[in-house]
Amino acid sequence: MSKRNGAASATRNQMIAALDIGTSKVTCIIAQLVPNGQLRVVGIGRRDMRGMARGSVVNMDTARDSIANTVHIAENMTGETVKSVIVSVNCGRPKSEIVSFEAPIANGEVGPADIRRVLQRGRRIENELDRALIHSIPVGFRLDEARGIRDPRGLFGETLGAEVHTVTAEAGPVRSLAACVRDCHLEIDRFVIAPYAAGLATLVEDEWTLGATVIDMGAGVTGVAVFADGEIVHADTVPIGGEQVTRDLAHGLSTPIEQAELLKIRYGSALTQPSDDRSIIEIPAIGADEHVPSHPAPKSLLTGIIRPRIEETLELVRSRLQETPYLARAGRRIVLSGGACQLKGLPQLASTIFDSKVRIGRAIPFDGLAETAMGQAYTTCTGLLRFAAENRANADGIGSALGTFVAAQADNRSRFGRFGGWMKEHFR
Repeated sequence: MSKRNGAASATRNQMIAALDIGTSKVTCIIAQLVPNGQLRVVGIGRRDMRGMARGSVVNMDTARDSIANTVHIAENMTGETVKSVIVSVNCGRPKSEIVSFEAPIANGEVGPADIRRVLQRGRRIENELDRALIHSIPVGFRLDEARGIRDPRGLFGETLGAEVHTVTAEAGPVRSLAACVRDCHLEIDRFVIAPYAAGLATLVEDEWTLGATVIDMGAGVTGVAVFADGEIVHADTVPIGGEQVTRDLAHGLSTPIEQAELLKIRYGSALTQPSDDRSIIEIPAIGADEHVPSHPAPKSLLTGIIRPRIEETLELVRSRLQETPYLARAGRRIVLSGGACQLKGLPQLASTIFDSKVRIGRAIPFDGLAETAMGQAYTTCTGLLRFAAENRANADGIGSALGTFVAAQADNRSRFGRFGGWMKEHFR
């Protein structure tokens, strides 16, 4: 594990570090805030992740080493020591809901202190339900009997209420993840639910406004985030990912897991092609060495194993969304992200299952971000950078260390500028 002291602080140089901790990979991207108020990537580290299963820590020692080594790789590119990170979270069975809070108005006129007081009541969720509060996003206010108020400042009344979109997760898995990161001598600026970060990286302006659903397909977990009217309105996860497809292949083909992963990448598809029965591939046997021949199998055998698992995953996502009022608000548009979405034929299969337009999401580029880092496997990490830079002023009243950048962005990034600038003004 690398020593995390003695070098210049990344914070002093206005650097942001994003840490995406997945089931099979861990990625760290360090970006610098340049004079024009934009992000410039200066360091990237990516390694295999050990000690994780379905988004949760199962071995603290190996997980800690994977994280520390990955951050160290990114640090070596910058010559700086990272002191704090913004971290993705997919563990703890995240729960998304709209909750209401209210508080009396101190002097009859609504001021920043009144707004802060009512929003901070959301922190009670953590103590009452033993859940960690990941996000608390106000979606509207009410004043006495008047509802639908977007900005209550300067209005008069007796009681101020707020409708807040909260995303919580079971406290135990989140605490384990936090302890693992802190054992690497890293402070945690914020947790961000992974599919939310993926949406920040991949959605275009019209998708934010008209509605879209991001399905972030990782190795152990598939995350879901619904966006509408410029906000995230729902988040969820299902405990199935690309790793399950690999294990299905290893079992069904009697081949080692590493070989099953290679076969999935090279030949795997979610859709059957007419030529699959005639296309023969070689399947290495379990325990085989160079003297033991592999056995041939038609490509259709792979597809016959892969497709049911992908269908199960997507149908479970669809079922979860149908239990909420948000499926109709998703604009009938699906954006796929994450390493597991790169499987051939997956967009077409998803389009059939959801009866929606489907596209593969790519990270919206910014300075210093290599072409390879704009692929599906990096979307969550690049989305974490955007969250950190554009939405640092959070809903519980904690001010942003990069508040000047948030203010600078307010004029030219509409989906965050209005909300982020408003929150910065009143909760610093």
